[in-house]
Amino acid sequence: MRIFVNDKPFDLISYEELNPSKTYETVYQQLEELPSHLQWKDDVLFHEPSHDLVIRLLYLLRTRKMKDLDSITLVTKDKSSLKKFVKSRFSIIKAAGGVVTKKDKLLLIFRLGKWDFPKGKFEKGETPKECAVR
Repeated sequence: MRIFVNDKPFDLISYEELNPSKTYETVYQQLEELPSHLQWKDDVLFHEPSHDLVIRLLYLLRTRKMKDLDSITLVTKDKSSLKKFVKSRFSIIKAAGGVVTKKDKLLLIFRLGKWDFPKGKFEKGETPKECAVR
């Protein structure tokens, strides 16, 4: 599973999915707490992260600009349990939208510091198509 937190990939994988040819700048083995010196560069790998560590990582990704960090990968024996825990840390807001054009022009919105396609949140009983059109 791959999610993006402030445009940084946050991957959850099992040991079977771990690519032996991929290199990681920093690798942590069963670390309970993050080191105080966070100078992460490139790709960082965590083996068997605790729930507290996952919470701390998600918080750091949300609140800090980590321009040298390329990705964080969490590898575990129980991927489904870790995936369920990570999903529980987020609120899912269903929305629908689409590409809006007029002649040779394309409509984009600038929201929260990023360009995006226009979309809206679902209203009760609404289909994705109805939401996107609205």
